[in-house]
Amino acid sequence: MTTTVLDQDFIPKQIGELKHSQANSHKVIKLKSIVDALLKQMLVRGFYGEVTLRFTVQDGMIQLIEECVGRKHR
Repeated sequence: MTTTVLDQDFIPKQIGELKHSQANSHKVIKLKSIVDALLKQMLVRGFYGEVTLRFTVQDGMIQLIEECVGRKHR
C-alpha cells in the first residue's frame, strides 16, 4: 500500500473551519490527484528533472493550480 504526501491525516482539520466551500473542497481533491500523478510520473528509474506545483490562494480560497515538469536529458 502506498501513501501520498497529502494523506487524509495531513490535511488540516481547519480546512472546514476556515473556508468551508465546495470550491476549496474540489481544489484540494484536485491538488491531491495532481500530486499523485506527478509522483507516479517522476518516481521512476530514468527520470531526471524537476517538478513544480504551485497554487495561488486569495482570501483563503484556492484560485489557481499550476504544474510544471522539466526533464533533463542525459
